[in-house]
Amino acid sequence: VKLYRVFSLMFDNLPGWMRPTAESRVKATNMHFQELNSDLVVGGGNQKNTLGQGMTIDAVHLTEMSTWAPDVAEAVDEDLKPAFESSRKHHTLFMIESTGQGGKGNWFHDQYQAAAMGKSRYIPMFLGWHSCPDKWALYDTSVVIAPETESLAKRLEGEQPGLKLTRDQLVWYQTTKADYESRGQLQKFLQEYPSSAEEAFQMGVKSVFSIE
Repeated sequence: VKLYRVFSLMFDNLPGWMRPTAESRVKATNMHFQELNSDLVVGGGNQKNTLGQGMTIDAVHLTEMSTWAPDVAEAVDEDLKPAFESSRKHHTLFMIESTGQGGKGNWFHDQYQAAAMGKSRYIPMFLGWHSCPDKWALYDTSVVIAPETESLAKRLEGEQPGLKLTRDQLVWYQTTKADYESRGQLQKFLQEYPSSAEEAFQMGVKSVFSIE
């Protein structure tokens, strides 16, 4: 529903000369553009109907894939990918994005690992909290940056040329991590604000071994 609202907002705010006529709009499900002989179809990760059977699909955006029901995720391979492969348009795009929620072994993790090893046609792209330099910052001059936080910053800056983390960003990272740790939820912090793909795919359950 939320994604459909985003699409609707974008569509409704297009300039008149750019906005095609929507012959029908089924709330949270479909927009039909007769002039373009095209449809915008929205579904969910727990839906029971098929994904793409009988369709030719030019563009796909799958969001929060790690939370999808296993049988629906498997339908991506069985139904959606063949429908996408039937398109021969120059503007085709198949994009999958998600946090690492659920840990290792689910459909999204398997897809990411295959791409990272060069065994699929997907291009892997990891975006950590540090990939948005101006997004996370906490202005508190009383916080002392811990050695392990400084070590993390040094590693990230070495891995990403041109990256320079500010003190305020490190304060945010250190204090936010400490907050999650104090509540025994470090694995959730690493999933939501990872600095590497390995951190993102932490197991979503508690273990007798510490996350650290």
